Formats: sequence, C-alpha cells, structure tokens
Amino acid sequence: MIRGEYILEDGEVVPNQFTTLGMQAVVKSAFWGENKPWWMGYCARNPGDVVTMDSLLEPTIGVNGYERQLITMDKPGWPKLGLINGETWIETRVVNFPATGAYDVQVNRLFLTDGDNVMSISSALPGGLQTISTPTLRRYRLFFR
Repeated sequence: MIRGEYILEDGEVVPNQFTTLGMQAVVKSAFWGENKPWWMGYCARNPGDVVTMDSLLEPTIGVNGYERQLITMDKPGWPKLGLINGETWIETRVVNFPATGAYDVQVNRLFLTDGDNVMSISSALPGGLQTISTPTLRRYRLFFR
C-alpha cells in the first residue's frame, strides 16, 4: 500500500489522494529507473477519481512569484527516510513557495505532478480557500506498507 501526506510549516499534516498514475510512477522509479522529476504546486479543486492537470485551477505561473517547485527523484529531492508504526516513509526536501504579492487564484489544496499527470492532490488546507501572499514552506511524505 502507498499513501502520502503534505506537511505544513507548523507541522500540521494534510492527508491526500494518491492517484493510480502516482502509484505507477513510484513503482517505475523504484524498479525501472524512470526518475522523472515531480513538482509541487497549489490549486483550487475538489479531489475525485479522475484528476487531470486540466481540472486543476492553479495560480498563473510567474504572477507574484508563483512557480511549481521542483522535487528531483533522488536523495537531494527526498533526503529523509524513516519508519513509523511499521510503515517505511520517505520525505521531500522542504519546498519553499516564494510570494512577491498575492497569487491570482485563491487555493485550497496542494498537488504533485510530473508535468503531465497529477500524482497526488491534498485534502482541503486548513481554513478553506486562501490567498497566498507570503512565502510558505511545505513537505511531502510518502508511506509504504
């Protein structure tokens, strides 16, 4: 079983929906050496069984500092490894979302993408729709059982 969670700067954990394509990408990375990088981003969307890049309402890239943040599929991108209650986990580096002003879309979720497909989409962030206007730090932890 594969599951994941987003970790906010205050340590609060936000569960997620890990897509079938996301699970397949993890397996391909582990066994076939396909190490396509992933990006973390913000969006406004309710998760569902079919989540596509076109179905995400994402802030405009380049407006007020918004950019998807690169997570390489290697030790610098995923530097922490551990075990909790019998589950092995691996965690991304701290991801910094700079903001030079308010993003042009209010967001309520985080997502991971390989650029073409959605790998994971978070549950709703605490506080509902948010205007991100200051830098935020995020991490992603992936569990294997």
